[in-house]
Amino acid sequence: DAPVLVCNHSSFIDPLVPVLLGASPVALRIPAAIPGLAAIVRAMQPVPGSIATPEARSRLRGKARQRLRERERGLPRLLFFPEGTPTNGSALAEFSGGAFSLDVPVQPVAVMYPNIRFGYHPSLLWGMPARTVAASIVRLLAQPLNRIKLLYLPAQSPSETDHSKPGVFADAVRQQMRLYLHLPSTRYTGSDARLIELAYGEGLP
Repeated sequence: DAPVLVCNHSSFIDPLVPVLLGASPVALRIPAAIPGLAAIVRAMQPVPGSIATPEARSRLRGKARQRLRERERGLPRLLFFPEGTPTNGSALAEFSGGAFSLDVPVQPVAVMYPNIRFGYHPSLLWGMPARTVAASIVRLLAQPLNRIKLLYLPAQSPSETDHSKPGVFADAVRQQMRLYLHLPSTRYTGSDARLIELAYGEGLP
């Protein structure tokens, strides 16, 4: 089995995905508004870190490589959300190269929320009329049934070229996931999302 899992990231309840897959999440941001979720994720032995700066990303890759070397001790596989930010599920954002720079096979897993009401699933935080976790939780609880569908896609191994160009490997996996999810791809990145969030917090238009 591939030692690294990669998933699309379109919901604030995606932190439950590592629990369902039995994997350790890497650099996962957990909404503080969801009680108990952080404790659940901590039980999956996550790899903490930041992707905010090149130096932080380099340190995180080092931690991930160390964890992969320790897998013989029975530790779970690693799980990355390579988009680097939750999206509204209408397209796949550009994948960062972190999961694809470890020189190991990657197992893509498509995450879907099939029971949509009112034009979107309540857990899709971004792009909603009410863009708060609290409002999303209320909508989620008001829906009688909430399902999550996890689709394992064929694992991919890096080629000789991919070892020196992880971005090429990342894009190949993204295109594979895009076809299974029936979604377009976009050049929008997690860094773009963080800049928009910062501007919004400063009250900029």
